[in-house]
Amino acid sequence: METPQQMALNAMLQDKYFPLTEDTLFVRAQQRYSLFTMFHAMQGDEWMNAQGWGTKTNECEWEGVTCTMMETDGTSLGSMRRRRERRLHPHEEEKVMEMMVTRIQLSESNLQGSIPNEIAGFLHLQELEVSKNDLTGRLPSGLYNLTNLQKLYLDDNTLRGSISEDFGNMNALEDVFLFGNELGGPLPKSMGNLKKLRRFWASDMFLSGTLPTEIGGLESLKGLYLQNNQLVSNLPSTMGNLVELRDLRMFGNVITGDIPASFRYLVNLEVVYMDSCELRGGLTNDVIRKWRKLSKCVFVLLLWIDVCF
Repeated sequence: METPQQMALNAMLQDKYFPLTEDTLFVRAQQRYSLFTMFHAMQGDEWMNAQGWGTKTNECEWEGVTCTMMETDGTSLGSMRRRRERRLHPHEEEKVMEMMVTRIQLSESNLQGSIPNEIAGFLHLQELEVSKNDLTGRLPSGLYNLTNLQKLYLDDNTLRGSISEDFGNMNALEDVFLFGNELGGPLPKSMGNLKKLRRFWASDMFLSGTLPTEIGGLESLKGLYLQNNQLVSNLPSTMGNLVELRDLRMFGNVITGDIPASFRYLVNLEVVYMDSCELRGGLTNDVIRKWRKLSKCVFVLLLWIDVCF
């Protein structure tokens, strides 16, 4: 049986719309190959929204695919072949303008199977939305090479495994929705590198371990949703650095210890849900007075219940 990669390559070799020649741009061939591989790896024949996919037409016209004219590497297939033959080190050619895939939207489209590693071929991808499908398997290592990705929506699938430390390489990320999968293991320490991250929604899964102190590096974070996991941790004092934080939800974990005094710096908090945790105290009037924007707040401490209104 042919693999998705073999099926994609065969489609490319027989593609009269996009013939592979010496002058073909490598980046354009790579993104087309990656789309063909996605189609075959994720059971494209069963998709609900698949107009154009897998056909010999312009990939920028396939349903759910958005392309943008971008400045990109001008290396051709012929140039790459000659370098290999002469064993020359690869280098970028002069920049050219080309239509590159910047957005893939295939939510609720009956996607099945696993996300292929070839997703790394979308060098200019800014948004990947494949929520509410039946995707399985692990997060591919190629995903972490998408350093231009801003929005990642993988929620409500059946993805397993853990989040790699390479997650921190994706430093353009703004929104990450992972909830409703079967991902487990610890939160990667490297996530502290994501200075542009605004919303991290990873609830209702099997995340375990402690909250990394590096979480305090998320200087743009507005929403942190980690409820209903298997975390066993205290609240790192570095969370006081999350001065943009507006919504914090941690219930359904084993969160212990005191509420750090540094929480008084979270002056933009509007919603806090920490009920069903095992916090001992630290929710002082000094802290609460700083939370002037708070509208919804529930803490369950070992000694009492605090409803902050």
